[in-house]
Amino acid sequence: MIRKSLLAATIAIASIAAAPAPVANWLTNVVSTPEKSHIVGDPKAKHTLTEYMSYTCVHCFEFERDGADAIKTQFVGDGRMRFEVRHFILNIADLTVASAVHCLPDEDFFRGHAAMLKSYEKWSPKFFNATDAQRQRYQVGTPKQRLQAVASDIGLYDMMAKQGLGRAELDRCLGNPAIYEPIIAQTDKAAAQGITGTPTFVFDGARLPTNSAAGVASWLGERLNAPK
Repeated sequence: MIRKSLLAATIAIASIAAAPAPVANWLTNVVSTPEKSHIVGDPKAKHTLTEYMSYTCVHCFEFERDGADAIKTQFVGDGRMRFEVRHFILNIADLTVASAVHCLPDEDFFRGHAAMLKSYEKWSPKFFNATDAQRQRYQVGTPKQRLQAVASDIGLYDMMAKQGLGRAELDRCLGNPAIYEPIIAQTDKAAAQGITGTPTFVFDGARLPTNSAAGVASWLGERLNAPK
């Protein structure tokens, strides 16, 4: 009886050891490219979906609110696809918020990115409804002074503090050419490639005919869930 029990235990342990490793959760794998865009997912994934976005774009907010997480969970989490964020700057508030999010460690980029988009209705009216005096501050002075003025007026210091980025750290990033120049370069490159609005989605080089969360999810599902 003891021998049989030991044998059964040995077989069970061997079965556990031989079991395949669980699929990695690629939603935690974030890298920054040489162009300073950010990609989440398996670096060996066959497909890449790129979003060209703006933080002051209401449709970008709606995409993030309505289904960005679900899309990444379904298609990125299991390694089938990578998801890339590239900036398409529309105004100084875009540049200010993008610079702030780029101040976070790469692994925290998508958390900060989502937080700023999902709070769009809280901070964007402060920019769009700025007084003439405020707008004047956005147009004069050094890049650092201009971005700090926007950050102060829209409450960015408090919002980024919740992401673990203190005021002094944020001030060191705002107006830093090493931060904002690659973001502007992403915009220039996108414009040269014919991108004209946000959000625009590109899948393996092909532009999607839709930019809503439901539309993108449906488009991806038809291609990535199709029987092989």
